[in-house]
Formats: sequence, structure tokens, C-alpha cells
Amino acid sequence: MPLYNAGQLIKELRIAKGFSQQQLAEGICARQSVYMIERGHRKPEWVLMKSLLLRLGIAPETYYSEMTSSRDVYIIQKFNECAAYVGLFNFEALKKGIEALEQDKIFNSSSGGGI
Repeated sequence: MPLYNAGQLIKELRIAKGFSQQQLAEGICARQSVYMIERGHRKPEWVLMKSLLLRLGIAPETYYSEMTSSRDVYIIQKFNECAAYVGLFNFEALKKGIEALEQDKIFNSSSGGGI
């Protein structure tokens, strides 16, 4: 499985789409952040990386396994499940989801190891 350099990936996708750093960053982050990521001086958090990939028309899920640990993928999936409840205004399901996460050993572990 290939591993991706987040900065190089963003730069190549940005150039392929014909975006400037400013166009990519607009409404997401500062242009300087994109510059720092592309230069390898900053590692983007997954939320920022996801937003940049979406702006570039790329499904972030494509890079889950290559850019994050299996535990991180698990946490992202659980986060997305809860976020979906908010989008549907299903606060009862959200409450149940949060309660389940409070008991979830993988979600609450602090180790960087896999699932």
C-alpha cells in the first residue's frame, strides 16, 4: 500500500486542478497554511486535509488507509456517523451515539496503535 506525503499530494492535485494556493485555501484556511503544508513544514490535521481534498473534488476516503492509522480511520468513521445525526437533526440518535462512544474502548484509547 502506498504512503502519501500530504503536502506533495495537495500540491499535485492543486496544480492539476489549476488552483492557486489562495483559491484552494479560500474559506478553509489561510493561504500560508497551504504553503506550509505543501512545503512539508506543517502536517495538516485530518479535518483540514479533508476540506482541502473536497475542494479539489477528491473523496477523502480514498486516502484514509494511506494517511492515517486504522485507529484514526475508526475514529473518523465514528465522527462522521455522529455528524450525520446532526445534519439530520436527529439529536436522540446523536445522544445515543455519544453514549456508545463513551463506552467504546477503541475510541477512548490513547494509544497510537491499530485496532
